[in-house]
Amino acid sequence: MSYLGKQGAIPKAGKVKRTRKRNERAEGVEAGTEHILQKDVDELLHNIGLEFIRIPDTMNSIVFGNSRIPPHVKAMISAFTKGKPDVTILLRDGRYICIELKTAVGKLSSGQKSFQKAVGDDNFYVCRNLDQVIKVLQKYGAIAK
Repeated sequence: MSYLGKQGAIPKAGKVKRTRKRNERAEGVEAGTEHILQKDVDELLHNIGLEFIRIPDTMNSIVFGNSRIPPHVKAMISAFTKGKPDVTILLRDGRYICIELKTAVGKLSSGQKSFQKAVGDDNFYVCRNLDQVIKVLQKYGAIAK
């Protein structure tokens, strides 16, 4: 399958396969915890074939496994990831979208606000559920409406 999917087709929003169960008590408000929302977004982007970059909250364990991490290395990782969005989506036409995933009450940190200012409001979105992520992708034409 090519980068554009079968014969370059853009998937329709209604046809996006969602295999992960949605948090029913929070439907329309938030998709559970931020961690669950991150996994749902990863799955969505994988299913529609978009390339993306996500810096996980548990960067330390991914980079170094279960070994002990020296304090100076933890500080370097923290400095590198501070303020970066949860997901950067690379669109097929060369554009990108930065999405910060938050719960219903979550707020941007000062580092995230600085990053938003640096990339501009047109490329930075705060999404609180999977439906908001889908709407952003539709706005950019990554998913057909």
